[in-house]
Amino acid sequence: MPSTHQFGGDDVDYPNDSYKMLATKNDATIRSLIRGIRRVDRAREFVEAELQLADDEGREPRRAFVGMCNAKITELSDDGD
Repeated sequence: MPSTHQFGGDDVDYPNDSYKMLATKNDATIRSLIRGIRRVDRAREFVEAELQLADDEGREPRRAFVGMCNAKITELSDDGD
């Protein structure tokens, strides 16, 4: 149930949460979110979502976000070895 500060709902149906975050949040929020990722599969999901969103919007993917996710994947992969 929405609070009094939220409107009733979205007319847009997003394929997944990562896609929705990238489509609706500002860059600073997304950077913070990526810094907080703790699972490799979650970081990969954000990369795939950014590529899909860029394709849907007819633009180039945001290289900074893809790079941050790839760095996070590398960091998390190294921790697991």
